[in-house]
Amino acid sequence: MAETGLTTYDVKAEPIGSVYKAVLRHAAEVCQSAILVLRPTIRLEVSGAAILTALLPFERRREDSTSWPGTELFFGETASVIEFELNEPVLEILARAPGLFAWVQPSLPEDLCLLRADGSAWLTTIAHERAAYLQLRDGELASLSAVVPSLKLERRDQSRLNA
Repeated sequence: MAETGLTTYDVKAEPIGSVYKAVLRHAAEVCQSAILVLRPTIRLEVSGAAILTALLPFERRREDSTSWPGTELFFGETASVIEFELNEPVLEILARAPGLFAWVQPSLPEDLCLLRADGSAWLTTIAHERAAYLQLRDGELASLSAVVPSLKLERRDQSRLNA
């Protein structure tokens, strides 16, 4: 069930470079944690393992799951969903990726998502599909647009979601 008072905005162009980093910096004002996903069926390359090693001191929770924001697995598959606190060192580590859709195994863990303190998703990424969306509360679009004016978003048709 969707939280009331949220509007969904699809990311229409991949945030890369400085735009990606600006989104991360702004997220620190709204979000308390980040999640990344490890698929057991895909071997993680050295670059991805280095990211996870750097993030290890900030790990809050790790659990095998059949779902995470934006994704639901079928046929009994599970993946390791890892939650990290979102702070300055974590933001610097996440900023090593060239863009939002770089979070795909085997080079990196999958599907960077950023979560509010209540656990609701602010940013959801389905990186292998080159898809992402933001679920914003009243006023959040204006503050995000002021900080990252070049971020290309499109409001999702809410009637399509409720059909």
